[in-house]
Amino acid sequence: MSVLLKGTVHQGRLILDIDIVAGDEVVAISGVNGIGKTTFLRVLAGLLPLDTGILQVNGKVLDDVDHQLFVPAHMRNVGMVFQDNVLLPFLSVLENVAYPILSTAMSRQQARQQAIDALTDHGVGHLASMKPAQLSGGQQQRVALVRSLINKPQMVLLDEPLSALDADARRDMRNLLLGQLKTLPGTKFIVTHDRLDIAELCDREIAFTQPQSGALGDETQTTIVR
Repeated sequence: MSVLLKGTVHQGRLILDIDIVAGDEVVAISGVNGIGKTTFLRVLAGLLPLDTGILQVNGKVLDDVDHQLFVPAHMRNVGMVFQDNVLLPFLSVLENVAYPILSTAMSRQQARQQAIDALTDHGVGHLASMKPAQLSGGQQQRVALVRSLINKPQMVLLDEPLSALDADARRDMRNLLLGQLKTLPGTKFIVTHDRLDIAELCDREIAFTQPQSGALGDETQTTIVR
């Protein structure tokens, strides 16, 4: 299991210059706000194409600018939790978690059963019939985490997954994530500002930095070091 990403992406005033290799591990992504951490996750997820370069996951090319190849997000088997969770508001919690499974050959009944089992295992089975608007921010984040892992994705992308939780809930969810991420094969990236998250959940850290010579006119160049 491996991720190889070498290239650049432009977003407004941001130029993201990426050159990383990651294996079967949990990698912390840290850095100041606005430096490009979420943009990096969006590139991996297939929500944003590279402007130059190549992305390869487990030996398969997902984005290659020179060869005009781009695999869209729904074909990448990537589990992602956004900062704002992005639960579908018109679906129940159960339906939200079952939704990714329906893209496989599994029947609707099997998908629903797998979803309720996953919710129960994560301690939120009692929320199954509720809509996202009826949940607290912490509950929404827990459900989003369950959904991101339900399909055993080849890559997991978590954008500050514990930020909406209070101290006690954060500790419980951190313990749950530790067990889930360490046993799930593939590369897992966690964007976080919390040093405890990095120490307890991650195998190593990639710090996003801006070189002193990074200013290019009105643009900001961000360099990611391995």
